[in-house]
Amino acid sequence: MKIIIVGDGKVGFTLAQHLSRENHDVTIIDTRDDALRRANDTLDVMCVKGNGASITTLRESGADTADVLIAATNADEVNMVCCLTAKRLGTKYTIARVRDMEYTAELSSLKREMGIDMIINPENATAVEISRLLRFPSAANIDTFYRGRVELIGFRVQADDFICSQPLSALPGKVKALPLLFCAAEREGQVIIPDGSFVPQADDKLYLIGQPVGMSQFFKLLGRYVPKIKDVFLVGGGRISRYLADILENMGMHVKVVELSEQRCLAFSEAQPRTMVICGDGTDQELLESENIAAADAFVALTDRDEDNLIISLYAMQRGIPKVIAKSNRQNYASIAHSVGLDSVISPKLITANQILQTVRGMENSKGNVMNALYMIADGQAEAMEFVINSSSSRLGRPLRELRLKKGILIGVLIHDNRIIIPEGSSVLSQGDTVIIVSRDQGILDINDIFETDLGA
Repeated sequence: MKIIIVGDGKVGFTLAQHLSRENHDVTIIDTRDDALRRANDTLDVMCVKGNGASITTLRESGADTADVLIAATNADEVNMVCCLTAKRLGTKYTIARVRDMEYTAELSSLKREMGIDMIINPENATAVEISRLLRFPSAANIDTFYRGRVELIGFRVQADDFICSQPLSALPGKVKALPLLFCAAEREGQVIIPDGSFVPQADDKLYLIGQPVGMSQFFKLLGRYVPKIKDVFLVGGGRISRYLADILENMGMHVKVVELSEQRCLAFSEAQPRTMVICGDGTDQELLESENIAAADAFVALTDRDEDNLIISLYAMQRGIPKVIAKSNRQNYASIAHSVGLDSVISPKLITANQILQTVRGMENSKGNVMNALYMIADGQAEAMEFVINSSSSRLGRPLRELRLKKGILIGVLIHDNRIIIPEGSSVLSQGDTVIIVSRDQGILDINDIFETDLGA
């Protein structure tokens, strides 16, 4: 597909990285020489210097024949004008990043009036992701499928866990009876799709997929059950915190925010009158102690500096706060955080990229099986996808034990007649079923892509 990305910042570069890797014809538009030079040197893309809202620049970039235009500059208004102009030039599908909270209530009219097919708000999406983790604090990360009825949860193995140092096939019957499956493992930076012989080790990150009730029961058996979170301490009073405070207070939690900017504090207090807002430096240990940080059930670091978020999160862990979450867009920082035990690291740029990649793959496979969800897991080294099976599927009605899956692929969950099934060898794929796949480095577009070619294809 021919894809134009306007804005080569964090989100734009990440998208270009993934889309070019999937052999799309990608063009990046930006006004900054250094950003274009970096993209040109490291990615297989075409770079155009100019204003993405300009008709001349868009024509030069091929907007008249483009399949998708993604406007991801730092200015919402520029993104909207880019989409409007590109649509009138002939671009088939337009996506705009819109972050200003004042536009949130007007999204449907904006889309209609400006020819925008999809609007993405990274800050709101990030707040939703964090709220999921605060609902289930035992997890390092949570992704949801099938309208929330299936969850994929990552957690770190500890040396005293009963699952440690024994093969999955030898786990107690009460674990095997739970409606869940071990679907991926991350060890020393490598992703493994486990089978029954896989032996979890301390510090491995394991991923489970299944029903929420099964997850709760598993973590109780593991001794990791954490009481419901009531008090949340946020550092940073930006857009993510504003969205998050609104969600958490509607969930019945009490929220306290520390923000350095007096202007942001005033805006926050006016928008969220139920939130306690403290004007001060959230990286100041004395301030955190004076505000009784240790009494919080959860701590979320959401400043504009990834380095500050990680440092104060480590301090919160030292103070014994049960659940600590940090925002970091730098993938190498996330790896460092994981190595010291901070597993819940949230990246707004990856959340945004997930949403856009799902849309692009769905368009590319418009005649195949419908992709309803796509998440990157294990620091982007693996993917989890939800497909609805239609008549184009080539292996309908055959037991899974007879099908040869490509290496590094697992069928995690099968939903048949609204029943959630952890598949066995006798399970079959039927038209209308929903299937959740976990894949390591595959770039799956269609359910048919998971199978090795065989005589029964």
